[in-house]
Amino acid sequence: MIHFENHVSTTDPFTIPKTTQRANWYGVGGIPHVRIDGRHSVIGAGSCASAASNYRNYINQRLAANGGISPVAIEGSYLPTASDVTVQATFRLEDPATLSDLRATLLVYEDNVFWCCGYGGVSNWDVTTRAIYDENVTLNTVGDEVTISETFIHNGDWDPNETHAVAYLQTTTGLKEIHQGARLPLVQDFDFDLTHRVRSVPDGNGMAVFPATLTNISDETDTFTLELGAPFGDWSADFLVCGDNTPHTDPVEVVLAPDEVCEIEIRVHTDAMKEVRSGGFQVGSEGSGRVQPNELRVFNGSYSVLLVDDDSGQDSEIPIESAIEELGYLYEDWDITNGHDDRSPVFVNMSGFDFLIWQTGFRFNQLLSEDDTIALMEYIDNGGSLFLTSQEFLDSQEGPTTFVMNYLGVDSWTEDVAFEQMNGVDGDPIGDGLTLTLDFDIPSFNQTDDAVPGSGETAFLAPDGSHAMVRNEVDGAGKSVFMPVPFDAIVDEGPLAGTQTTLLERVFDWLRPSVPAGVGDPVAGLLGSRVIGANPNPFNPRTEVVFLLSNSGAAGPVALEIYDLEGRKVAGLVDGALTAGRHSATWNGRTDEGTPVESGVYFARLTTIEGQSGQKIVLLK
Repeated sequence: MIHFENHVSTTDPFTIPKTTQRANWYGVGGIPHVRIDGRHSVIGAGSCASAASNYRNYINQRLAANGGISPVAIEGSYLPTASDVTVQATFRLEDPATLSDLRATLLVYEDNVFWCCGYGGVSNWDVTTRAIYDENVTLNTVGDEVTISETFIHNGDWDPNETHAVAYLQTTTGLKEIHQGARLPLVQDFDFDLTHRVRSVPDGNGMAVFPATLTNISDETDTFTLELGAPFGDWSADFLVCGDNTPHTDPVEVVLAPDEVCEIEIRVHTDAMKEVRSGGFQVGSEGSGRVQPNELRVFNGSYSVLLVDDDSGQDSEIPIESAIEELGYLYEDWDITNGHDDRSPVFVNMSGFDFLIWQTGFRFNQLLSEDDTIALMEYIDNGGSLFLTSQEFLDSQEGPTTFVMNYLGVDSWTEDVAFEQMNGVDGDPIGDGLTLTLDFDIPSFNQTDDAVPGSGETAFLAPDGSHAMVRNEVDGAGKSVFMPVPFDAIVDEGPLAGTQTTLLERVFDWLRPSVPAGVGDPVAGLLGSRVIGANPNPFNPRTEVVFLLSNSGAAGPVALEIYDLEGRKVAGLVDGALTAGRHSATWNGRTDEGTPVESGVYFARLTTIEGQSGQKIVLLK
């Protein structure tokens, strides 16, 4: 029997949109209210003894109905890491049966989760549903099988050692009968770190390069098969393996000892067509039999733009979309409310985009969580360019944070000064010569702030002297532009028509990276110095930080340091000269003075003459 808890209370921290949808789908009313095998409802079981009796009766009924045999077999596995969980399952029809309206489900749950003090004063919770993925499938003939997989991003919120996965198949109509379920085994075979899943070739007729790292994380030597997946239309693709500059288009087998690493470059050769295309690359383990498919996307003939629509289902993104399209950029829209089950993008979703626009419209609460700002810091640390337009973001902050001060360049602020005009600062690359008029349909909606710059530069000033836009460059990393104003409040009609497009064009021009994300030298070898991981992560008491040095990075001083969330240096691990190649350093969870640090999120930051690269690490005590 497989049992898991779908929490649905609005005050319950474990409630997610998928569990709420599942409760509504089943028609679950009271708590406790359970469904046995998707069919039988038990409400308010009372004592443990009566619950066991009720549950046992229904379970026995289900076993008697089919003789304890299912026509469906399920095989699969799951792999948890510090930032995500990848689940894969194959559903196969073994015996003749008529099964219609089928849905396959992958569910991730976590044991020993702390919530003080929950229902009945309970603080530790087991089999708590963390994520659900559904896909409609068809199984008609004996031997038919369907494989589904999904990577669930958790950004360090779940404990990989307590995370588990199940798969089940059920009918979606009538009594919603479950035909088969299976606990999936943990597999520890390989880690395929695809540094970026998005690349751009702004001028077209070029090459997009996807750097990746394959690590054997098992205890045995294993053979891995590397091969191209779905094609990029008529664009050609190839890949380089383990430092060999010979391009491959056919599958390649690589033998790696435990903890051995192989660097890979996947290259896509484009034409002049302006469009976004997707293709694939996959890695398979001979030892475990697991195959990991990876989707890659190329923005060709345009820089890549990710627009994060965080306005709770309003239409505030429309003028930004119109301006992006008028400027001729290709973009992807991440609608948090309507397209991603209220889930914000994490670093793996942002990585590789040349520009990231995050807009919150006229929202007044629940703006950019700490996890969101951590992901944005990692994005900027890796050379990303952020445009944040949010009039209430500063109001939601309890005080200056590392993100606000070091990444947005804002030192202090005054809330709700409510200015109605923005005048460009003379000589500023964004503001010079521009005057922006603001219009709010309801006066109380005007809660614009005065964002006083620290490390940043003022691009616009309001007539009362309020700082209406700050642009900031992070040393050795990327750039940001912060506007404490909703973008759609900018008047864009009559004599001011085109103002929104002009403003966004200048923002893009200033944020534009000197080297587009994805354009590569076909024989460059190792692609840039960078941190490629930490193992274990989360950790206690120590973790090994693994990093790569290119020839260019090794030509100058190398520093690997640990920082806390406030941007304070905690410990130095490396300081000096190193040769090009793979290196590692161990952090024992202590400061340079030997003092143990508290549990929490830290950053391992590698600094070379090429810039900086970071990795989030989590200490759990």
